[in-house]
Amino acid sequence: MFIKPENFQARCLRITRLNPKILEYEFEVLEHDFNFKAGQFVMMNFDSLIDEQKKLSRAYSISTGPKPNRFELCVEIVPGGQAGAYFSAMQEGQVVDFKGPFGVCCLPDHAGDELVMIATATGIAPIKSILEDLVARKDMRKVTVYFGLRSEADMFYETQISDLLSEFPESKFILTLSQPTNSWSGNKGRVTAHVLEAGFHDNMEIYICGNGNMVRDIRSHAIIEGVDKKKIHLEIFDS
Repeated sequence: MFIKPENFQARCLRITRLNPKILEYEFEVLEHDFNFKAGQFVMMNFDSLIDEQKKLSRAYSISTGPKPNRFELCVEIVPGGQAGAYFSAMQEGQVVDFKGPFGVCCLPDHAGDELVMIATATGIAPIKSILEDLVARKDMRKVTVYFGLRSEADMFYETQISDLLSEFPESKFILTLSQPTNSWSGNKGRVTAHVLEAGFHDNMEIYICGNGNMVRDIRSHAIIEGVDKKKIHLEIFDS
């Protein structure tokens, strides 16, 4: 079912720091009903810091499953960026403007295949949203999640993803760090290498969210190994 994007206002209820670079924002939509599908995103609208007459828009994936008039975003604060300055200055209780929902990185109504979900950095947001929705709907298919980060300092949502996957009878969570400290005893290396080592088969539904090079590389390999292009869902998160 298509949900037409509309303009809304929302109040920021809570701001939580997830790691040194990423903040989580919880919003309550005001006055009108806001519905979305797990995996979709919103466009946050705000005034330019350079030209006060100009409005800017930035896309952010919703990190929570569908619930009435509530949603959360996890935002990487990029130094020197206007969006980063806007979110850094945001306060609890502040009213914001946004438009949505947008995006097609959602579970098809007919989907029943094994899910393979791959993310880097804040690309985990739509995957977390989809997992929450699956658990709420008791859709207990086989799920594998790959999550690539740089170092221990960049880790976030690993506990939430692990807890969600524990609800599934058959699931796997591969968290890997590309530049860990010497004390790290978990998986190492880029997430792409771990995904390609495991390989693909044609009854997979694949979600790839994050760095553009990673997304394109994994998509190409999946197609070569026989996965239907229609079963590969993408969201590119480049700064």
